[in-house]
Amino acid sequence: MGQRSEIYVAYETRDGKKIVARYFGWNYGERMISRITHTAGWLQNKVAHDYTVKTRDLISIIETNFDFVDVQESADLVCYNNGMTSVNCFDDGNLNDGRGFLYVGHDGIKYCFTDNHNLVPLDCDGYMLFDTESCYPQYQWINEEYKKSDRMKDCMENIKWLAENATVMTQEELDEFINAKYDV
Repeated sequence: MGQRSEIYVAYETRDGKKIVARYFGWNYGERMISRITHTAGWLQNKVAHDYTVKTRDLISIIETNFDFVDVQESADLVCYNNGMTSVNCFDDGNLNDGRGFLYVGHDGIKYCFTDNHNLVPLDCDGYMLFDTESCYPQYQWINEEYKKSDRMKDCMENIKWLAENATVMTQEELDEFINAKYDV
């Protein structure tokens, strides 16, 4: 199975901090950015209006790639880790397309990506540089034609949305995200 990645989504409601963590077998590059962006927008609306966030609904949003109009089933890392109450990021999670982290609270949206082994925050540009480095030259993020291709138009809009609506986590914020206690 290729393009293995993980997405961790934490959110805060009046009932406390909750987390959903998913393992994907087919999620990479612009698909990862799409999932983080659309999940952030959906969840921001729910949190801002104190709507109930149903876990199944949130998982459906995470698994849907609105830009490519497809759904990718994912595995539940919370159940796999026996109802984790904090994030369990293993050094070798058998990943080759990194991790995405998203936090949505009443004080706004924070996100970042990481590579496979280092839990160092990357913005969208840093993530795409990492994730396309071993691709064919025509699909590398440094290739300006690729960045301007029809395939990448939605990705660039997602990056713009994140830049306008969210902030990239600092190392301290990512560490706090990973070590926080969550209700499951």
